Amino acid sequence: FYEDKYSVFLGFLLRDRILPDDILADRMHFLIKDVNRIALRLRQDHLLRIYTRSEVRPYDGKTINRTYYYIEYDMFVDVTRWKLHRMRLVLE
Repeated sequence: FYEDKYSVFLGFLLRDRILPDDILADRMHFLIKDVNRIALRLRQDHLLRIYTRSEVRPYDGKTINRTYYYIEYDMFVDVTRWKLHRMRLVLE
């Protein structure tokens, strides 16, 4: 259904359950804005959930918003089944 970068993104989330955007960007060797772009597409397709939380940086005490990504497995399975069903209808 998707290009390789989307599969790699989902692969990291399948292995680690929940990851912040900066760690995903580091592992994928992408910029954070590219990771956010990939996540936006997956979120629009209901394959991904996003959680934003305010955190305090330990070295300067500044508050930042940190975005976490995770997969809601029930929705993921339902969306995948629906996409496969639509593919079968097109092929028939």
